[in-house]
Amino acid sequence: MATKDVSTKGNPTEEQGGGKPRATEAERRAIREELEALAHATKFGADMGDDNGEGRRTLGQRIRGLVNHGQPITSKTLMNWLPCIIFIAILCLLLVWHRYYVEQLSKERKAATERINMLKERQTDIQKESQQSVKISKILEEMDTLGQPMQVAPPYILGKSNK
Repeated sequence: MATKDVSTKGNPTEEQGGGKPRATEAERRAIREELEALAHATKFGADMGDDNGEGRRTLGQRIRGLVNHGQPITSKTLMNWLPCIIFIAILCLLLVWHRYYVEQLSKERKAATERINMLKERQTDIQKESQQSVKISKILEEMDTLGQPMQVAPPYILGKSNK
């Protein structure tokens, strides 16, 4: 009956006849750090062949990195992204339509406010005429109560000779 080494957690070592020896904790930690650095560099595009020589990626390289994680764009990739592309195109069309609709509404609003202002001016003109006619009728009523009716026609015709 063979005893198992507690540090190997069930994996046989070379001494136990299991083949390749297991990595030590320090080696595993170094490998894990290297993988994390590699994953971080891949995620953010640093030193992974995406540079333009200055440590910065171009816009196309950044878009390729976002869309396809650095892989070349193929027809299969485009077919996978087709629903998203169609959705973005529909949103663009809605944006254009909304802008046109807002412009039409603003034109209609401007025309409506101009018409309202014109109607307000007309209302004030009618009110002035109405107030003048009310004043004239009050004056005529007061003249009638005093016994002096107001003459509607002039007492004599101007510019006409009696010959």
